[in-house]
Amino acid sequence: MIASLLNSMMHKLDFSTLIRTTPTPFSEVIMEVVGWFITGWVIGTGTAFFYNISSKSK
Repeated sequence: MIASLLNSMMHKLDFSTLIRTTPTPFSEVIMEVVGWFITGWVIGTGTAFFYNISSKSK
């Protein structure tokens, strides 16, 4: 179902090989959540850094 939704959204590119149908281990889920949290933190920190640099130069 998810593969067909992505296929229709992305103009029929085949995402079926990227989506796993077997259950995901809990440890992998935790690692992915931590990874996304760190990614979001880095993006937010970078945004704040450049915002503060640009506001100091005015």
